[in-house]
Amino acid sequence: MAYGNWEGCVIKNGKRRMDKEDVGVWDIDEANMPKSLRIFANILKQQKNKDDSWENHSHHAVLGDGAVRLCGYKDEAELWVYDKKAEMTKNIKIWGFIYEENSDKDKKFDFGCLHNSFAGEVEVSGKTWKYKIKYLSGASRIELILIGPNGSKWTGYSQYAY
Repeated sequence: MAYGNWEGCVIKNGKRRMDKEDVGVWDIDEANMPKSLRIFANILKQQKNKDDSWENHSHHAVLGDGAVRLCGYKDEAELWVYDKKAEMTKNIKIWGFIYEENSDKDKKFDFGCLHNSFAGEVEVSGKTWKYKIKYLSGASRIELILIGPNGSKWTGYSQYAY
């Protein structure tokens, strides 16, 4: 697969948010660049800063602007949570399994042929975010929904090899 075989789109409350496409989870430094250059600029920045933290790498779709971000990278979903009290971020990777820090065992979900949906919610500082991920079989694509505590609705998708 060559670079350029990916795509993502983010919409908040019915309006396209290109500034949340091909950017880092928390870092949107490249958001003002043409979309076709963002990932390459991000790679160069990571090399220069000698920082290979996954959360700083470009994700094709980053839904959310608060403590919770639902991200799509190619055809994988990630749920990121920022805990202010602990001053840390946590990535809950969703791809057939949910990985949680400090858990004794992973929670397994049967996605069959990956054309099922998975929905859940996460609470941070007494506020609840709801999310849904739909894996589309044969399309190498995921569709994402994130609803914030204030009712804001984020939708988007991420795919590769299209």
